[in-house]
Amino acid sequence: MMLTFNTEEHEQAQVDTAMAAEAETSGLHTPPPMSPPQAPPPIKSGYRYKLRAQRRLARTQFQDARVHPIDICFENPLDGAFKYHEGVVALLTDAKGLVARRETSYCHYGVQHRKRTLFITSVLQFEPCLPCPTIMCEPLRGKPAQLRRDVDHTTELDLNDLEDSVAPRTRHGDTIATLGKEDRNRIPFPLLKLLIYAWCKNHVKYGVGTIRVYLIVDVFSGWGSLTKLVNEMHAQGKWGKIKVFSNDIVCRDHTDIEFDMASTPDAVAILVRFALRAHTPLVLEELGQLSLCDALWKHHVALLVHFSTPCETYSVDGLGTHRRRQATAEGLRYNPITEKATRADLMNSQILEWIRRECGLIY
Repeated sequence: MMLTFNTEEHEQAQVDTAMAAEAETSGLHTPPPMSPPQAPPPIKSGYRYKLRAQRRLARTQFQDARVHPIDICFENPLDGAFKYHEGVVALLTDAKGLVARRETSYCHYGVQHRKRTLFITSVLQFEPCLPCPTIMCEPLRGKPAQLRRDVDHTTELDLNDLEDSVAPRTRHGDTIATLGKEDRNRIPFPLLKLLIYAWCKNHVKYGVGTIRVYLIVDVFSGWGSLTKLVNEMHAQGKWGKIKVFSNDIVCRDHTDIEFDMASTPDAVAILVRFALRAHTPLVLEELGQLSLCDALWKHHVALLVHFSTPCETYSVDGLGTHRRRQATAEGLRYNPITEKATRADLMNSQILEWIRRECGLIY
C-alpha cells in the first residue's frame, strides 16, 4: 500500500515551523489562541432595565417591518383610565411591536408642575424620559431630559436650538390645582420637539425616497401647543418642511377648522382630507384612484395624526363621576355611567377603527 500526502500542505507546515522557531529565538512568543466570544450579560433586574430592553427589541425586530407614511400619537393623563379603553388595549395587543406606550411627565421638560402623561404612538423612536418620580426630574438633572443633539439636515431639524433654560430646583414649583386651564393643558415645547424629531428621523432612516412635506394633523388642538411650536420654528427660518393643520370643537386663534369629532364615524377621514386640501392638494386629487397610503407615498408626504383626546371622563378627577371600575379576566375596565362618558368612548372607538383601517398597523 502506497502512502500519499499533499505537497502544498507539507510545504506550508515546514514554513510555519520555521517561522515559529525564528520567533522563539528572537524573543517573540506566539500569541495565545483567541477565546470564544462570551455570552451577552443578562438583563439587569428592575422596571427601568426591562423597559429599555423591550424598546431595543421593538426597534430592531419590528421597525423595518413597517414602512408607512401615516403615524399616530395619542396623548392622555398617565394616571387616568384612557389606557384601559378596550380599543386601546386591543390596538396595543394586535399591533404589538408597531404601537407602543410611552410614559413621561412634564416636569422633565421645562415646566414647574409634574403632570404625568401617556403617549400611545407608532413612532417607536420617540423615547421620552420615564415619569417622575420613577426617574427624578430636575433636582438631579438641572435641565430638560433627553434632548438629542443631532442635526438632521434632511428634515431641517436643529436640536441645538430646542432646549429651554430651566433653573435647578429641589421640588415642584406648581401643582395642577394652582394652574390656569391653558397652563394645565399645554404640552411643553421640548417634549413636542422630541416627538417631531423622532417622527422625522424615522422617515429619513426607514422611509422610501425623500419626504417633501411632513404634515401634522392636530385633531384636538386645545390650546394650540403644536401649532405655536411649528409657527415659532418657522419664524426662525427652520422646519420649512413641517406643516400643521389644527382642529378643535371651538374657534381659537390657532385653529384652521372647528369640527366635532363625535359627529360622524368618518370624522378622522374627513379631517385628513381638509388638511390635505390645505397643504398638499395633489394628494387629495389622487384619492379617487389611489388609497391614502399610496397617494401619500406618490407625492412624498408623511402624515402624523395627533390625538390629545378629551380627558374629562378619563382623568382622575372625572372617574368618580363618569365611570365605575370593574375587574375582568382581561384586566381592568372603567365602564361609563354617564352620557358624556359613553359619547367619549364611542368617539375614541371610531378613531381607533380608522387607525386600524388606514395606518398599516394590523396585518
